[in-house]
Amino acid sequence: MILRVIVASQERRLRARIGRLLASEEVLLKPEPSLYKLLQGPQPPTCDVIVATATQSDPDPSEVLDGALTLPERPDVICLTSDLDRSGEALLLEAGASAVVSLDLEDDELAGALLSLLDRRRGLAVGM
Repeated sequence: MILRVIVASQERRLRARIGRLLASEEVLLKPEPSLYKLLQGPQPPTCDVIVATATQSDPDPSEVLDGALTLPERPDVICLTSDLDRSGEALLLEAGASAVVSLDLEDDELAGALLSLLDRRRGLAVGM
């Protein structure tokens, strides 16, 4: 099953890193500089998974999560972070994020974590 994945980050290098780690024939990637702007656009995005950065400087990450979680496909939202403490991560999970993954991981560890989460989404879709 091909998964449609939006990679949302203002950092071009990070979008490229995640794209490189998830590149496969089973993943259709769409890089976006701003999840907030994408969700506010005239046409709601269609996707199975959203991989988005979350930082302490974000005004209220739960607002963006609310917008993503109300999309018709009910995508899984994976938040990538390097500067949130445990309470910030807990807030994201309470707001509906499927997972919070550290950007401080080495590429092979980050790829393993993300691919495992994508496999979980595939399993949910097949079980529907």
